[in-house]
Amino acid sequence: MNYVFADRDQNSVLFEDPNNVSSTFRHKRNLGRKDVDSVRLHNIRSEYIVQRQKTPVGVDDLTVREPLSVRLITTGSDANQAEIDKMIDTLVAAVLATRDARAAGRLIPSDVVVEIDPIS
Repeated sequence: MNYVFADRDQNSVLFEDPNNVSSTFRHKRNLGRKDVDSVRLHNIRSEYIVQRQKTPVGVDDLTVREPLSVRLITTGSDANQAEIDKMIDTLVAAVLATRDARAAGRLIPSDVVVEIDPIS
């Protein structure tokens, strides 16, 4: 199943699960200028949000719907988007490798190996 287009405005686009409108994928963006060491740069801020409502495991009352959310925010100049792509790869690999700690509400272990730019 795939999300389908639901709405769009100047700075965001929304997709919904056709079988569950509380399950959405949204992309927001803001464009602007920033100065870094007296250099004027074109900045791109992107936010990706997946939201769902699910009945928690072990809860028999199916009307209980917990709001869940996952967000990824990137910000950087248009000239550095390739580096941001590598940073996203690093983040995704680290999140997947440490999902047990997250699921248990723990910080990741200090001896965990976090590979830099795993997809180069």
